[in-house]
Amino acid sequence: MTQGLLLFDASARLVICNQRYIDMFGLSPDIVRPGCHLRDLILHRQAIGSFVGDVDEYCARFTNPRGDDIRDSVIITPDGRSIRLIYKRAPDGGWATTLEDVTDGRRAQAQIEYLAHYDALTNLPNRTLFQRHAEELLRKATVREFAIHYIDIDEFKRINDTLGHLIGDEFLRRVAEKLRQSVGLNDFIARLGGDEFAIVQRDITSDDDVSDLV
Repeated sequence: MTQGLLLFDASARLVICNQRYIDMFGLSPDIVRPGCHLRDLILHRQAIGSFVGDVDEYCARFTNPRGDDIRDSVIITPDGRSIRLIYKRAPDGGWATTLEDVTDGRRAQAQIEYLAHYDALTNLPNRTLFQRHAEELLRKATVREFAIHYIDIDEFKRINDTLGHLIGDEFLRRVAEKLRQSVGLNDFIARLGGDEFAIVQRDITSDDDVSDLV
């Protein structure tokens, strides 16, 4: 199995534990073996640093459950891994738990979501996120006045054509950094694509605020 597997009886003593679970947390098979009580198992994990928290409170989630529904949750270990835990109680009062390390999958999903909303070159929000941000401001009746600055870099194509795309990419990164240094804490910067950037300037009190940023 790719998952760790635990099976406990009604008295919270271990019936089955596979090798994957032991390897997942670096546990001692001399402690984690049939007959081991759930509390002793979690205390062992606490002792070696793979569990942080209140041991009794954690054990009560399994020994005193509310209902017999399948529970599906993700726990974060002290070393930063994401472990998916699925728990199902048996009619005799015992229960089975599977644990799967989903760290890589969650990181990949987070990266996909990031790339969908951020520009990979400058790490600025992209056009999609910019549009969403602007629309949210327009929907808020209580928001203070704001301005949208549209920035297009003149002759950028000439930079790429004469100096190469690597220099062009570095130029765009520097532009993004200059914009970050210029705006206020509540302002929003985005790269719309190519050599086009935009800023949503927030908390405007006068036209001079806009002129100063320009």
